[in-house]
Amino acid sequence: MRILFISPSMFSIGELHNATLLARNMENAGVKTRFLASEERLSYIRACGLDAYGMRRQTRQTAVISEHVNTFRPHAIILADYHNLDLEPPLIELDTLSNVRVPVATIDSLAFAPEAKRLENAFFTDDLPGNRMLRGTTLREVPDFMKIIRTCPLNGPVDIGSRIKAVRLYDRPIEIDSRVRQSVRSRFGCVADGHKLVVFAKAAWAHLPVKMRLMKKAQSSTGIPYFYEDFLRDSLSTYLSDCCEKVVVVGVSPEKCFHTGTLGQLDFVNLPFLDFVRYQELLMSSDLFVSDNITSASLAKAMFGHVPGIALINSSVSSANLHTIVSNELSAIVHRWHDYIGAIYPFYVYPNGWISELETLMSGNPYFDVLNKVEMFDHEKAQSAFSQLLYDESAIQRNREQQAAYMDTVFRIRGANELAEWLAER
Repeated sequence: MRILFISPSMFSIGELHNATLLARNMENAGVKTRFLASEERLSYIRACGLDAYGMRRQTRQTAVISEHVNTFRPHAIILADYHNLDLEPPLIELDTLSNVRVPVATIDSLAFAPEAKRLENAFFTDDLPGNRMLRGTTLREVPDFMKIIRTCPLNGPVDIGSRIKAVRLYDRPIEIDSRVRQSVRSRFGCVADGHKLVVFAKAAWAHLPVKMRLMKKAQSSTGIPYFYEDFLRDSLSTYLSDCCEKVVVVGVSPEKCFHTGTLGQLDFVNLPFLDFVRYQELLMSSDLFVSDNITSASLAKAMFGHVPGIALINSSVSSANLHTIVSNELSAIVHRWHDYIGAIYPFYVYPNGWISELETLMSGNPYFDVLNKVEMFDHEKAQSAFSQLLYDESAIQRNREQQAAYMDTVFRIRGANELAEWLAER
């Protein structure tokens, strides 16, 4: 059997990561796969040991898709993910896939499908005037000819009717060689038992709106710039302020996550975008993974490697109640960020916001019962969560047991081979 993957995103790595996991599982089950993707992502896919061909930046890819359908002769095509066609300038048009005479499906990694759905970007509100197109977008309805794949994690491990099927991305817990782990940790100076390695990752798409907003702000501001990487580093420093031994915080992003340097026992380090293998080795060698995106694929991956994870969220603090809710320890930091950027607002995914938009994904989903969700602006609870997951052995063990129970649930749903057979059915 042969499956053709089409990855239309030029910016988001999470959907591509999930697609490569699914493809690797298919390959292990004897299914041949091939990718069509933006030329910027070919090296990432090929480093996963997968066959990949480029799509140039143009609106329609009719000739390219037809060529690979004719030469590769796939039994099914998987689009990964359809929502990127509306969140980015599209590499393909959906009507191109309606005429290929091959069963077509889309990965729906965030449970947006099948209905049309409005996604608002809270970063560009009336209080933060910007290009109206940046304030939100409407995801199109998934055409009737397309089947829908819900990857787990993050989706709930259940099918919905005959059209929407859940599939596991992992067949077993992730493990790395202890020598690799020691080597990675030594690279950052984590050589003693009490030294801790914390990883924070940020995708390219998440940097873009912040940069655009700050560029506009800088044109009218006479104050000292206070960028998100400053705010993030200062916030993490308060959460980790009671650490008595060395903690290295590694930021991974196409853009810098932090201003590098040492603050007491804390070392902040930046790394550029990493390939699949190197990033997995770093993630699995860490003591804690942190993200300000509750839907982060890396948070899910950390869970399957028994690495504690924290999703930094803000469920209630806004500009209107900032003075009464923010903890004293964070007050100066948050007010400085608010004064520079212009607004604080609730979010599950920073900078987009996306509270109501994720209700379908999160409702009744056991993944989010296990995930450690930490209010970013509650200093006491945030500091406690960081301390427990780094130093409290009973808390770490309890978290590990919860992760294992969730993994057992996911391992019981269909795998890649069963999915491929369902996809090929007409």
